[in-house]
Amino acid sequence: TGSCSAGACSVVACDPGYGDCDGDAANGCEVDLRTSAAHCGTCVARCAWPNAAGQCRDGVCARGACDPGFADCDGDTANGCEVETASNPLSCGTCGRVCDRLNATAQCSAGVCRIGRCDAGSADCDGRDDNGCEVNTNLTLSSCGACGRVCAPAHATPVCEEGRCAVASCAPSYANCNESPDDGCEVDTRSDVAHCGGCGNGCRFPRATTRCTSGQCRIATCEARYGDCNGDEGDGCETALSADPDNCGVCGVFCTEVCRASVCEPCSVASEGAACRGGSICRCAGALCACRD
Repeated sequence: TGSCSAGACSVVACDPGYGDCDGDAANGCEVDLRTSAAHCGTCVARCAWPNAAGQCRDGVCARGACDPGFADCDGDTANGCEVETASNPLSCGTCGRVCDRLNATAQCSAGVCRIGRCDAGSADCDGRDDNGCEVNTNLTLSSCGACGRVCAPAHATPVCEEGRCAVASCAPSYANCNESPDDGCEVDTRSDVAHCGGCGNGCRFPRATTRCTSGQCRIATCEARYGDCNGDEGDGCETALSADPDNCGVCGVFCTEVCRASVCEPCSVASEGAACRGGSICRCAGALCACRD
């Protein structure tokens, strides 16, 4: 309803449900107070809720849809959509959805529960969020200390202890002589001359090269002009074949008198002082020589 005063139009009254909220008579009662969220019921009543759209229904304010990433979890329209669901681990993506992951601290990202950080000694080795950090890297042989780090030392029964690969026991006839799990039980004590039958048991015989056979030290070869004529490997190649009349040149070859330069000879001025067979000595009186005690 309008009026004219002093040649100017003015609004006297608005029709029911409408309002002249901008004070401009030219556009009359421009606002529908029944549906305008900015002027609901009256020009000064604004429909607004935290994190939500406001609606005006028949001149009464009502809360509309929540803004993306927010939800009304307490059912109280007065505080609007009070929960931020995009990153809230207690209401992730929707009200009451708690982020909980095995052996991990969970986080909510873009409304989806994810693993934030694995607990110490655990790891997410399959890349799946739903089963959390499923591997105990302190104990798991296939992921010892880290995903995919296989604990499998050679010739050994392995064990993963606090995330470190170790040798629990060695296979028969093998030993971990360097005490490192990296190469496992690296020594075959059946054939290793430095560890024959056990760690540190080196094969050493006088005047001989050695070998290890079935965990026992054996003479491989004697030095030149020496032999193991007594069959006792403990004293190595004990016999000087170049001068022993009982083993001249070769074990078991004995001389009647003297062995010189691995050759049997009679006692002579040239061999004076040499040992004769039987323990006597080649002695000379002038040109006359004989083996005497």
